[in-house]
Amino acid sequence: MALSDILQKILDDAQQQADALVAEAKAQAETIHADMRREEENMLKQMHDSEEQKKAQIHEKVRTLAAQQKKAALLQAKRNILSSAFKKAKEMLGNLSTSEKEALYTEMLYRVDETDGVLHPVKGEEKNVENALRETKKPFSIGESISGKGGFLLVTPTSEIDFRFDVLVDRELSEKLETELSSLLFAA
Repeated sequence: MALSDILQKILDDAQQQADALVAEAKAQAETIHADMRREEENMLKQMHDSEEQKKAQIHEKVRTLAAQQKKAALLQAKRNILSSAFKKAKEMLGNLSTSEKEALYTEMLYRVDETDGVLHPVKGEEKNVENALRETKKPFSIGESISGKGGFLLVTPTSEIDFRFDVLVDRELSEKLETELSSLLFAA
């Protein structure tokens, strides 16, 4: 074997080793590249999922806020309706004719079971209360006038019964109207 054959053999072996190393390096590079591509896809998917999750959270917050604002608006509407209804009822009671007021006072006094007390009419209603008292023949006396929109206050030895129009409207209509309005405004 001549020197040139030995050199050629060495060169061929070196080329084979170089080709093998290049092939191995290419394979490793492809593996690394594939791993990096998968990692990039995973990161992009996580970012997308995170973005979708944030969008869903924001959407839920917006929906909740809108529901709260709707409820607040309904509550304000309820307050406005009640206020308007109470004002109108008080005005209507205040605008009753003398005979209508006397009839109403008479009916109120008939419903009282007390047998002793002092009636304090609202200023301006003294005559109507006196006429109602005569009609019912209740044993009450007439006391000093008080403020109000109409009606009277009965003070007995054990209690006070307030028949003033503004108090009656607030006390009697309030619960009924609030319940009815709530069921109308907040019906599911």
